[in-house]
Amino acid sequence: VHAAAVEAGRDPDELIMEMGVQTEGKSADQIRDDILRREEFGAKRISLNLGGDSPEGITEELKRVADILHADWLS
Repeated sequence: VHAAAVEAGRDPDELIMEMGVQTEGKSADQIRDDILRREEFGAKRISLNLGGDSPEGITEELKRVADILHADWLS
């Protein structure tokens, strides 16, 4: 990405790489590892793709992931 930006005449420091993480069915350790791998790759933004087949299911998954993030990065 860096080389392509330079070749296109763009400043690579102005680019923001965004990557996603699927959370449904993954353990807390798997979610942490996925996030850290994306950060190591250079992602500046990470979208969380929450699973769930109903508003309630999505809300429960969001609460679970929020607890994981809070325990690791927000506390």
